[in-house]
Amino acid sequence: FLVSVLTARAYLEQQLSIKNVDNASALALSLSQLPEKDPIAIDLLVSAQFDSGHYQEIRLTDPTHRVVVERKYVGDTLGAPAWFARIFPIRATQGIAQVQDGWRQLGTLTVTSHSRYAYSELWSGALKLLSWLLAAGFIAGVIGTLIMRIIVRPLDQVVGQAQAISERRFITLNEPRTPELNSVVRAMNQMVARLKQMFEEEAERLDHLRREINHDAVTGLPNRDAFMNYLQTALVREDAAPLGALLIVRLKDLGEINRRLGHGSVDLLLKQVASILTEH
Repeated sequence: FLVSVLTARAYLEQQLSIKNVDNASALALSLSQLPEKDPIAIDLLVSAQFDSGHYQEIRLTDPTHRVVVERKYVGDTLGAPAWFARIFPIRATQGIAQVQDGWRQLGTLTVTSHSRYAYSELWSGALKLLSWLLAAGFIAGVIGTLIMRIIVRPLDQVVGQAQAISERRFITLNEPRTPELNSVVRAMNQMVARLKQMFEEEAERLDHLRREINHDAVTGLPNRDAFMNYLQTALVREDAAPLGALLIVRLKDLGEINRRLGHGSVDLLLKQVASILTEH
């Protein structure tokens, strides 16, 4: 915005300077061509030029720097707010030309064009430019926000993935195309896979230990402690069956059978009995 306004101001200053020089040269030529250089004719010509050309000042001085004719604009000199004119002042070069009377120098003509219209044009252009920049910035902000939401969406998914881990749920995300987020999601997926495997191994190990503690190694039936726990639960629970039966099975002379048949055959017998009990 500043570069554009400063560029526009420089362009207006250049145009005003060129206008001052051209108008000064044209008016000086007209004054030099007057047949009679009397003050009234000079004053009329200067007044006619001043009234038709939007000038801030036209001044003719003689070789001794005495003012011969002078016209000044006394109205509003600014076409923009004062603070804007202070920030971006327009300083155009005055147009200076020499007025000749034959071979004799009649005087020096100074022409200064009115900067009011330049300020007005600069102020209007700055407002339009600011409006366009604000509109473009707003649109770019909205589009950028939408794009950023799309880009960082994998981060929200990573947050959900971390929360799922705390709930012992293991989910895998699709890797995004953004390189920075791709590495993050890939690392999280690898971590989830390792945690899932570790939890599964631990669960299998705990289940194996629980079965070893609560079940007989040969028959696979619950041992005394596990049976007492089941029985205690059945007696305490309110939704347990009101009636039930307890069946005690004993293999008579197990020691003698073990001595005669051997451990392998007895273990096979125990497994067969356990299978029948488990089935019923």
